[in-house]
Amino acid sequence: MKKHPSLLVALLACVIALSAGCASTPEHVPQKETARADIEKITKVDIFYHPAEYSVVDAGGSSLSGLASFLGPIGTLAGAALDAGSKLTVAERATARSKEFTALIEDAGTPEITLMQAERLAERIRESGREVRLISVKRPLGKMSAMDASDPEAATADYMPDRARLVLRVTPGYRAESAMSSFQSVMTTAFVLRDAEGKHLVSYSLRKQDNGETYMAYEGLKEAAATAAASLLKDALAQADDVFVMTFDLAPVAH
Repeated sequence: MKKHPSLLVALLACVIALSAGCASTPEHVPQKETARADIEKITKVDIFYHPAEYSVVDAGGSSLSGLASFLGPIGTLAGAALDAGSKLTVAERATARSKEFTALIEDAGTPEITLMQAERLAERIRESGREVRLISVKRPLGKMSAMDASDPEAATADYMPDRARLVLRVTPGYRAESAMSSFQSVMTTAFVLRDAEGKHLVSYSLRKQDNGETYMAYEGLKEAAATAAASLLKDALAQADDVFVMTFDLAPVAH
């Protein structure tokens, strides 16, 4: 699979984001209710998904890791990115392992996690009485709320002007917080729902960490690549259900 040239930078950003954690405020609730009238008008939806790229991040091993107690994990990783002597050790290792792990899963013939997730989401939306198409595109980049299938970095297919757009950006993978930590699962799904004119309706990022599938070392993770991918698929399908709830699952208005 052809990788985007900015994968190294993206993976470093992923390391920092994972270390920082994520907000717990359910922003999708007011978004969905605010956009209720627009969502209710939608009868046709295009789901834009991208080929899977797995992320394997080991935050340990940086030449600056000894400063973690002083700088904190975010400061340490940011420092590693800026320190010429570190040569982006964390990000380079993450890039190499991510490519290798993705290739192992592809070679094993494992079902593509992003396609399976998109199909699950399409099934749920069809149950609401809407027409749905699936379109494979390049992985969308940039700020989550700005993602759109019309982005020249993402779009490879023409979409029809009378159809709403649900754009997905999925990051499945495993991470170890330090050289002494086990690799734990991390499944992230970011999405944006837009109407046929491109108006932003709902955007959110779902993240589940540590579903119980852990590996003491990277070699063990590689040997169990198919099993590790199957475990992430369960989380991806659950997040597909969550995306539906956050968008098209509209409760009746109380009178």
